[in-house]
Amino acid sequence: MKAIREGRIKLILPLYAVIQGLYGFLINAVALLPLEFLKKAIDEDMWGFGWVRECLWEKKEAECFWPELVRILKEQADRTEDKDLAGAVEKLIFLVNIGVGIRKPGLVEMLYLISIYNFFAHMPVTLDGTNMSVREPEDLFDEKLIAGYTEWLKAQGREREAEYLWSQFQALAREAKEKCEAGIARLAEVLSAVK
Repeated sequence: MKAIREGRIKLILPLYAVIQGLYGFLINAVALLPLEFLKKAIDEDMWGFGWVRECLWEKKEAECFWPELVRILKEQADRTEDKDLAGAVEKLIFLVNIGVGIRKPGLVEMLYLISIYNFFAHMPVTLDGTNMSVREPEDLFDEKLIAGYTEWLKAQGREREAEYLWSQFQALAREAKEKCEAGIARLAEVLSAVK
């Protein structure tokens, strides 16, 4: 976890593996800007947002997220020359597997939130092996971009991931865009009142 926090291990997962969480963040966090979000961050455990649990387990994003998380962690362990770090990553993979297996999902939820944060923090994010990228959060609302990536996934034989990505775009993009714009507008009002 220290290596993840320090950026020595980068958790930047494919868009389809975190799409619901990205929209969830925009709907549940950015939409609450400014004061409501700060109050929530102070009053609640930052890792305990209910929407994270809902996205992963109730709405089943874990089915896309979890295999990609394990794949990326294994790739990072295989690439590093630091044997101690590689061993720590293997232990983390084991803990993630156990956490999912015994229904103690806190570790997976924390890694999910880190992955969402990393997606936003490392923009522009190139979408897998394509020449397409998400340059700013607003690109998540771009139907042409998401449709193009969906088609690319299908061409790669990743039908399930493509269908999941498109269904999440159709279900959540409009609400996320509206709430994000409203939150940003409220923040602009507060900032202009401070002047």
